[in-house]
Amino acid sequence: MRRPHPDDEAHIEADLEGLVTRWGGDAQALFGFDESEMLGRSIARLLPADKFGEPRALLARIARGESVANVETMLVVKNGRQLRMSISYSPVRANGGAIVAMAAVARLSAQPASAHELDARLAAIIESTDDAVISKRLDGTVLSWNPAAERIFGYSAVEMIGRSIKRIFPPEREAEEDLLMTSIARGERVAHFETVRIRKDGTPLQISVTLSPLRDEQGRIIGASKIARDISERQRMVSALAEQGERFRVTLRSIADAVISTDARGNIDFVNPVAQRLTGWAQAEALGRPIEQVFQVVREQTGQPAENPVRNCLAHLQAAGLPDQTLLVCRDGSTRSIEDSAAPIFDAYGATRGAVLVFHDVSEQRRMASEMQYQATHDGLTSLLNRTEFETIIERRLRETPGRNGDVLLYIDLDQFKLVNDACGHAVGDRLLQQIAVLITMQISPHDIIARLGGDEFGVLLAGRENANAQSQAWKICSAVDEFRFTHDGRQFRIGASIGLVPLDGAWPSSAALLQAADAACYAAKDEGRNRVHSWYDLDKAVRSRKGEMELVTHLSEMLEANRLQLYAQKIIAVDGPAHQMHFEVLLRIPDAKGRMTTPGGFLAAAERYQMAVRVDRWVTQAAFAWMRTNPDAMARIGTLAINLSGQSIGDRSFHRTVIEALANPGFDPRTLCIEITETAAITHLADATEFMAQLRALGVRISLDDFGAGASYFGYLKSVAADYLKIDGQFIQNIVTDGIDQAAVRCFCDIAKSVGMQTIAECVESEDAAGLLRSLGVNYLQGFHFHRPEPLDKAVDARRSAPTKG
Repeated sequence: MRRPHPDDEAHIEADLEGLVTRWGGDAQALFGFDESEMLGRSIARLLPADKFGEPRALLARIARGESVANVETMLVVKNGRQLRMSISYSPVRANGGAIVAMAAVARLSAQPASAHELDARLAAIIESTDDAVISKRLDGTVLSWNPAAERIFGYSAVEMIGRSIKRIFPPEREAEEDLLMTSIARGERVAHFETVRIRKDGTPLQISVTLSPLRDEQGRIIGASKIARDISERQRMVSALAEQGERFRVTLRSIADAVISTDARGNIDFVNPVAQRLTGWAQAEALGRPIEQVFQVVREQTGQPAENPVRNCLAHLQAAGLPDQTLLVCRDGSTRSIEDSAAPIFDAYGATRGAVLVFHDVSEQRRMASEMQYQATHDGLTSLLNRTEFETIIERRLRETPGRNGDVLLYIDLDQFKLVNDACGHAVGDRLLQQIAVLITMQISPHDIIARLGGDEFGVLLAGRENANAQSQAWKICSAVDEFRFTHDGRQFRIGASIGLVPLDGAWPSSAALLQAADAACYAAKDEGRNRVHSWYDLDKAVRSRKGEMELVTHLSEMLEANRLQLYAQKIIAVDGPAHQMHFEVLLRIPDAKGRMTTPGGFLAAAERYQMAVRVDRWVTQAAFAWMRTNPDAMARIGTLAINLSGQSIGDRSFHRTVIEALANPGFDPRTLCIEITETAAITHLADATEFMAQLRALGVRISLDDFGAGASYFGYLKSVAADYLKIDGQFIQNIVTDGIDQAAVRCFCDIAKSVGMQTIAECVESEDAAGLLRSLGVNYLQGFHFHRPEPLDKAVDARRSAPTKG
């Protein structure tokens, strides 16, 4: 609807009953009603409530033939606004001259500008306000209905003006209108009450209402003016906030963390159940108290009070937390390890309203972390520091004070510990280690550091000692261990300690280099007779020799990883046997840095010293078995292929299982395999050796006792050892042509072997004279450079070669 213009002129006719019969000119523009909305309706529809009686008097005058010109009055337009208009009335006559209707011409009033502007402003305010502005009679009939009312309630002005206001009331609230109008009729104002109304679409509407009496020009109360504000969204938000607040309260009561909130002065206003349990304070007792009374915190290391995080965050208006290692002092005096954070609470205007403190009990986590840290740095058996932590400490000392001479490292290796471990079992051996750990600890000062480096090895870092003083301390430890007697099951054991001593000076780039030197010095002490102290110095031959061994072992390990070891073989000649069958001993070679092949004598001793012999034997057996499987033609010509095992492998039951499992389905005839076991290894590991040999022979494998005669007891144990061959040690063969004692010994060995059903093999045969003499003494097999120099296995068994090479 366009806004009325001062030049608009409405032409209206109504019958003498006041019903509109014509609606023309600019009537729609002025009043907003179209023709269909006005024809047949009372002209009084255009009048304010206080002027409803005027049409009757006016029609009476028109019926008498009078005309009325330029009457100034207020008329109501469709949207409920009232406009001042100037109206002229005149009678309408029929052809016979009878008056049958009233004609009216209406235009906007030409009243003074100030009054017109006031009405226009008021109308603009009512039209543009967000609140519904409604006027109604005392009986509830709607007189005006502004655009905001249309928007809020969904009904247009046409749908509501002249209709009962109860149309928007829920049925259960219709009596409310009567009570309100009773108050209005008494001249009372009903201000700001909240109620429910119904939108046109049937949905409920929450509104805030203010009612004031509506009076006519004489001051009589004829109805009410009503201002209604939609507060549905506000109520929804209030409900949502209340629900959210309740949800927060439930959450704070349910979460695993402890929560305490305070006001801006630091006084407690909330304590959730977890916080109550941890502090020992019930909420009812804690409310209103200063935070320090309930949340008392101290530093774990000193027991001194720690700064309260709530006070901190309130003072600086930012999040704050406790330092590490903080304890909460509970109400009963007990303490808990906690972690926390506190943050200030601000209102919508940025003012500080208080603070919230969130904390949780980390006692168990810290206990576990401490325990894990302890386990990571300590030996589980002796509770001493472990090797990793000891190396870390040494590394730190070397880094912090490079070139210092005040610290000395002792590397301690127990002597004869293996005897106790093997004789009594590992559990007893562990008990011995625990007692030795206590014994060594008692010999040093609290400032010194002791660790178990592994097995039966210990390390001691003597702090701030001169070399002479360190020597004395080391000998003190040696004496204490030497005098110690370990008792088990009525038996006493005496052990000793070999100690390598190295000062922490500028010679060491790392803890690894220092420990390596100390280890080498310790082995030098063992080589010098055990239970003694060996001090490292730069030109020490023994240490240099040990360093060379370690370098060789490192090279051996690298060659094993790269699978670069090689199998060689040396032929064993049968004195009286099938000419078509060949016998060989498998030998091992390792390439050095220049590619030259190193004999076993160059690395096997080092491998045994550094516990690598079993690893080497695993490689040899796996490689030899693989060769035997993949060379069936060569194996058809071989009587036996002998593999020599170290003493460490003979005492290693895991190695036994590996070999026995491999021989369960070998892919070759096990009877062509011979395992050589040194006499010394057999005696040292007699029980293990006997069992292993029995298992091998049950599978058809032959057994040879190697280096026979090199040991101290080479006769008695033969009664309990079942073997096929007795291999005479080379020391009895090298000078046999000229040495009568060697001849007598070999003759004796042959007789003993024959008596127990064994055949003999003589090694290191280097001349025909020696070979002839050995044949005459009854030796069954001959081996040595005179017949064959060792060469790669494939080449040694080549059938196209007419005879083995001679040296």
